[in-house]
Amino acid sequence: GLDTAALAGRRASAGPMVGEVTGFSLHRGLAIATRLDPAAEPFLDHHRIDGTAVLPGVMGIEAFAEAATLLFPDRPLLAVEQVEFLAPFKFFRDEPREVEIECLFRIDGDEVVADCRLSGARLLPGQAEPQRTLHFTGRVRLGAHGASDAAPIDPDLAALVQRAAVEGTPALDAEAIYRVYFHGPAYRVLAAVRRSDGLLLGEMPALLPAESRRATRCAPRAIELAFQTAGVVDLAERGRLALPARLERVRFFGAPGEAAGWRAQVRTLAGGGVSCRVADADGRVRMLVEGYRTVDLPEPIGPERLAPWQALVEAGS
Repeated sequence: GLDTAALAGRRASAGPMVGEVTGFSLHRGLAIATRLDPAAEPFLDHHRIDGTAVLPGVMGIEAFAEAATLLFPDRPLLAVEQVEFLAPFKFFRDEPREVEIECLFRIDGDEVVADCRLSGARLLPGQAEPQRTLHFTGRVRLGAHGASDAAPIDPDLAALVQRAAVEGTPALDAEAIYRVYFHGPAYRVLAAVRRSDGLLLGEMPALLPAESRRATRCAPRAIELAFQTAGVVDLAERGRLALPARLERVRFFGAPGEAAGWRAQVRTLAGGGVSCRVADADGRVRMLVEGYRTVDLPEPIGPERLAPWQALVEAGS
């Protein structure tokens, strides 16, 4: 029901997560197969756990955004909702793997909604058939033609950022952060984390190495900024690294563009999880990250490496 050859021109500018469009059906929706290689993509090579390249959760969100906007390029990206990070997508022995993305579309008023899945298959030793695993699920919401929420200026957040810089509030610098975090250069999105007025502020460097050979659609490293800033509390309180487990919503304001020098302000929710406002250097809120929850990795972090993290959290208590 879809002329996949007609999408060839769009695929070239769709982003790194959209490869070959393999079909379109009533039950699966749009189907895409993308071959990813850790040797070719920094977002894999610089995102390793115990030496194994792992697809970042934010690139799963990126995959859904790219796939949904492939068919509707003129509709603005409003949000990605109800994201479940079910299982890590690993690249064993640095061998390329194929990611499969499916988007089932429906109309909701003036908006288009795409229910998305990201899965992969591996042939395990002693098995005749590949083992298929569902890794991520989520929902993309696209706005009406020409409609887009402008990025609002948040004066309270702008003032908070200014006070944190002027007052020299307690800071956790990048050296201390990435002695614990496993991220490589392209995903070292934190220059520092500060506490001001009882809130944590994550500061993004003004410059970062390229994350991919192709431009991304939803500024995934800005979402990663929120995730890593939220992880400071996890580490300080429980002494363990954590991976994304669930995200209720990330809402976008204006065209995401390339994040640089942005700030993330994290607030812990009463019922668990965190929410986060991500603002650009001008104080405009570019994203709202809501209902982010994590799952702990089993190995604890040594107390000597955690001391600066705990000092930062305790400074605001």
